[in-house]
Amino acid sequence: MAVGLLLVCLTGLVFSEEPPGVKCLVVNVEYIQCMWNGSATPGVNYTFYSRFENGFKECDNYVLENTTIVGCDHTYEELITKRFSEFTTKLKLGNRSFEQFHELKSKVQLNAPVNLTAMNGSDLNLWYYWNYTCNTECIESEVRHRINGKEWKNILLRRNYYCINLPSNSYLYELQVRGRIHDTCGESDIWSEWSPPVFWGSYGTDVKCLVVNVEYIQCMWNGSATPGVNYTFYSRFENGFKECDNYVLENTTIVGCDHTYEELITKRFSEFTTKLKLGNRSFEQFHELKSKVQLNAPVNLTAMNGSDLNLWYYWNYTCNTECIESEVRHRINGKEWKNILLRRNYYCINLPSNSYLYELQVRGRIHDTCGESDIWSEWSPPVFWGSYGTVTNKPRFFFTVQKAILYVVGPIVFFIMVIVLVRNERIRVILIPVLPDPGKNLAKILAEDNVEEWLPISKGIKEGFKMNYIERVCSVGDYSRNPQSTSESSADLNSFDHSSGSCASSVATN
Repeated sequence: MAVGLLLVCLTGLVFSEEPPGVKCLVVNVEYIQCMWNGSATPGVNYTFYSRFENGFKECDNYVLENTTIVGCDHTYEELITKRFSEFTTKLKLGNRSFEQFHELKSKVQLNAPVNLTAMNGSDLNLWYYWNYTCNTECIESEVRHRINGKEWKNILLRRNYYCINLPSNSYLYELQVRGRIHDTCGESDIWSEWSPPVFWGSYGTDVKCLVVNVEYIQCMWNGSATPGVNYTFYSRFENGFKECDNYVLENTTIVGCDHTYEELITKRFSEFTTKLKLGNRSFEQFHELKSKVQLNAPVNLTAMNGSDLNLWYYWNYTCNTECIESEVRHRINGKEWKNILLRRNYYCINLPSNSYLYELQVRGRIHDTCGESDIWSEWSPPVFWGSYGTVTNKPRFFFTVQKAILYVVGPIVFFIMVIVLVRNERIRVILIPVLPDPGKNLAKILAEDNVEEWLPISKGIKEGFKMNYIERVCSVGDYSRNPQSTSESSADLNSFDHSSGSCASSVATN
């Protein structure tokens, strides 16, 4: 009883949900494909039936997604004409079924065109041809083509060929085709997929290869511009071609390949062949790698004071070979470079001066006894020595910035001082005393006791020369001495009237 209730509940849960919608296509006018997993894979397996006029027929070829039935491919004879009739589908689950009606006239999807080829015609034009696998002639084609990976141009045709007049071998022509049933046979709303592209020409196929640090071969084909298509790259020395094991991308476009070969130091003397493949076309190219080795820039460049008072530079390479020559360039105080070729990893400057700034860089390449390379490595980062008597990696401009600051700040400070002196007269008089210029009125100035008029100063400062106190006049009387006796003389002196010769002290008037 409990099991029965559980089944009833589960059945009620299943049928309480909306049945999946069925979408049908007439595929290449060969069979009808109906799918019911548009929104999601259903959780149950339906039984599928379909019909035109007669009774329902169960699907003869179910489509599975994992273990779940999600569609049906059903064949009907004379489908090219039957598609104008109403088509009915039925999904059945248990004792319930869901019917749906379909209009198939505009739901025909052809397979993509096949055997698309490009040929040079006797008229010097470029001709494209293609075919369809559909058993009908009611097809229109859409051709799209572009040159050098630029903008597509689209053309509608009701034939299976297309012509480009007088093409140039230096351009890359790309063409694709798709088809559908045209309007005279009941136009379909659905185009086929685009055919695989067909290419003609050689734009973007110039491959340039380098042996990088005698570790791997890097081949690039984006010298003039990023190609508009993705090539497949193959290369070889003596044996068969091997596809690239590490493509180089520019955004999402393949523009090169980094390919490792064992014993590359000796293999680079052999002829190297590359092949770019695009669709049914391939472009082979031969390369001479002996002179195309580019080392990495030297590392660990250091400067040291030796016990002999000389300045010694040392550096290393990451390349697994001793066939390297180095080019050293150095200069003093940022002047002209001097270049020296060496076959060792050190360099000496005799008795350097701490008051000079020494700058040095190094680069390297494979020398002539091991098959000279035409390509130098990049210059190492510069190493500086001097000025402060220590090794430094500070660039030359660090020392010139201080001078530049002085040249800028100095005039600004001077200008500010001039403004202060002009606007503050008291400071100007203190710092720059004014010399008197009495001129022609010297006698008058002295007579009037008006010495401050000598000075060409402002009225405010002149006020400082005026007296701010009054001094009373002190009268002094004279007396004559008569010859008398000593006692009388003393008495006379003591009897002097001090009232006539008295003086008052100064009184401030402030």
